[in-house]
Amino acid sequence: MNMNTTEPVITIGEELEHRNQESRFQNEMIALYTLLLLLFAGSCFYLIFRAIFNQRRGRGDKTPLTASETLTPS
Repeated sequence: MNMNTTEPVITIGEELEHRNQESRFQNEMIALYTLLLLLFAGSCFYLIFRAIFNQRRGRGDKTPLTASETLTPS
């Protein structure tokens, strides 16, 4: 074994601090992805239930009238 190499000596405290920083980053990423997933799911639920509610109240399909439909007398 060659003792002339200069390898950095890592103490136990530095190793624990490094692992703590990695763990903190992983926890923050999990929290970020969870918030994004909840935002996406909430938006989907809102749009779906709004469409169902509008269909039941008769305000569902709002297609514009054609010219022939507007000219016919009622």
